[in-house]
Amino acid sequence: MSPNSNDAKGLIANAIKQDRLSHALFLAGDSYQCEELVRFACSLLFEVPESKVGFSPDFYYYDGQDMRVATVLELLEVLLNPPLKYKRVIQIKNAGAMPEDVQNKLLKTLEEPQVHNHFFLFGNEEGLLPTIRSRCMRINLGQLGVNEAAEYVKNAVGCSYDDALRFVRLSSCDISNAILLATDKEYFEKYDKAFELACNIGEKSLIDSKLDEFSNAALFFDVLYLCLCDMLYYYLGLEPKTFVDEPYCTRVINTAKRLTKTQVVKILDICIEARKQTLERIPQKQALVYFAVNTEKVIINGI
Repeated sequence: MSPNSNDAKGLIANAIKQDRLSHALFLAGDSYQCEELVRFACSLLFEVPESKVGFSPDFYYYDGQDMRVATVLELLEVLLNPPLKYKRVIQIKNAGAMPEDVQNKLLKTLEEPQVHNHFFLFGNEEGLLPTIRSRCMRINLGQLGVNEAAEYVKNAVGCSYDDALRFVRLSSCDISNAILLATDKEYFEKYDKAFELACNIGEKSLIDSKLDEFSNAALFFDVLYLCLCDMLYYYLGLEPKTFVDEPYCTRVINTAKRLTKTQVVKILDICIEARKQTLERIPQKQALVYFAVNTEKVIINGI
């Protein structure tokens, strides 16, 4: 736990003790840290061990990128009634990924707080409406360093420190993703495949590579984004910041050598747009085809 996280626990504990916990909080930090802090808060509010928080009928968990107006309407119906025990907690991760109409619908609830409901939002802060942000108490958990994140992963999954460090580096210091890489073999294989496809850019036609058949478009664009950022570091004469592990680093640099800086910037823009499409519920195959076709144009035109 980072110093800022320890401070946050103290802040939360003191607010709960005085019955002054804000009705809405935005947690700025790694999603794993944020979820850990929410569990801590719930254990105090529900008077249960942290391991039992998920079983509480007063704990509601949402992923912002999956929320729709209908989801909020259902939640609002629940909020009209008192919690089954003392307090109710609503956790929304990837909060900034909520569509604008969903955020606007949620805003009314945040504007008219109820003492027994507490919202914990985190993730994609820049995507939140200013009106949502202004109604949330912001708690900054700080940025974990690579070594500190590796200790988190090591303790969470019981692997060696060296293995934990590798997964942390591959995930760009995202603890939740690092734990997935360490514990889910299928996910790791998909991650590795996404990296392989990303490094084929400029060497092999993405259409011939059957990119549109990749089963997780969002994962591909997330991995590609990290690769492209490292390529830009290379052009600036800096060491890659993400894939510092062999053989990943070598592959990224070799891919960068096949492309121009301008091409990488243009492909990065296409990648970001395609990733947005996956959040808008556009079929993932369509998003992948959009990316492949437009990237091919950039490569062929030799911009």
